[in-house]
Amino acid sequence: MNDPRTTWPLNSYTVPGLSFDENVAGNPLHLLLIALAIIVFVFNKELRVKNNVIGYVLALIGGFLLLCWMLKIQPYQSRHHLSLFVLFSSFVGLVFNKSWNRHVLMILAVITLVASIPFMVNNKYRPIAAEQNIFNTSRNELYFANRKYLKEPYFATADFLKKQNCETIGLSLGGTAVPSGTYWEYPFWVLLQENNSKTIQVQHILHPDNRSNVKSKIYPHNNFNPCAIIAVRSSKEEPVKEMVVQSSTYVSAWSANSDQINVLIK
Repeated sequence: MNDPRTTWPLNSYTVPGLSFDENVAGNPLHLLLIALAIIVFVFNKELRVKNNVIGYVLALIGGFLLLCWMLKIQPYQSRHHLSLFVLFSSFVGLVFNKSWNRHVLMILAVITLVASIPFMVNNKYRPIAAEQNIFNTSRNELYFANRKYLKEPYFATADFLKKQNCETIGLSLGGTAVPSGTYWEYPFWVLLQENNSKTIQVQHILHPDNRSNVKSKIYPHNNFNPCAIIAVRSSKEEPVKEMVVQSSTYVSAWSANSDQINVLIK
């Protein structure tokens, strides 16, 4: 648990209990159905001879093992597994449909639907049964459900850039070679484009030591010439007041959130 080779962040991982937090909630019922489907598949002669089904399930199992091999153990692992669970659903449906009668399938369907209701109704960040829920909260506000402190500075940053009529925007997230999940980018995509007749182009301005930074010197990325840069830093980092990109100097023209978000203009 405290070995940096296997766990990230250190001492952060525990097997969570029942959780309505979409970031860490597990999928135990779905995992049980997948395991059951694999066992039934192995003993079902009719399905076992279908090469396309065998190839499909082996690819999914291989994908699961590859994901576990490539990524360190972390609290958010269930999010990474989500695509595999979705892909496994067709395999589970096929195996159960070919092996059991419709009454058994109906019972399983009812169980899974009923089991999903508490997580859907009481979702920690996007609930249905709460005073502030998905029906009386705007889509843009829901983006900040688990980071409310960023809503105002992100909205304000987007509004400032829209007034500059800027169509090419660079994103500088953090001052380290490897960007952290602390720096949140995707709300900018939505906020910058909302009620904007122009198509906004966004590209990362990477740290010089980032291994992907070499791509910025290769066509077509080397043609990117932003009219503004959004520089986001944590409270432990120095705010960005000036930056040189593609031989152009950008200086801070606006800031928000205690100077942790700076907009730099040529």
